[in-house]
Amino acid sequence: MHNQYKKLFNFQFVSIKFTAIANQYYFPDIPMLRDRKVYKINTYFKNILPVDNNNTAVVGVNTNTSNPYTNTDSNYYLTLYINGMEKIKSLDMNLLNTIQAPKNNYSNTGSLFLQPTTIDFSKSYVQQSFNTTAMIPPLSFAFGIYYL
Repeated sequence: MHNQYKKLFNFQFVSIKFTAIANQYYFPDIPMLRDRKVYKINTYFKNILPVDNNNTAVVGVNTNTSNPYTNTDSNYYLTLYINGMEKIKSLDMNLLNTIQAPKNNYSNTGSLFLQPTTIDFSKSYVQQSFNTTAMIPPLSFAFGIYYL
């Protein structure tokens, strides 16, 4: 019998767990994403996903949609390595959250759409700004990675 349903995407949930405060938090080794073409990355924040798949609390980012640079929680920046270089550097995750979550929206899941490209997650990281509020680890950053 012919299968009339075709899988449209592959999805991998990824969390960066940390137990101590640092300036940079690197992605773990993700064998499923090696040499895969990534076309979308979702970021999940504590107001939509309180804990990750390991029951670790997810960090919060600024939820003040009228002023994304007001520090109500913490500020984080995503850097992605593509072809051995920092092709996406210091993408403000607060701004990404603001773009995807207007004041009256029910979802605070931010999405970064890409031309399908291979990302070296072993060198990619989230950076914390120096003027953030205090956090108490363990905490995690949560992402949904869509790939071909």
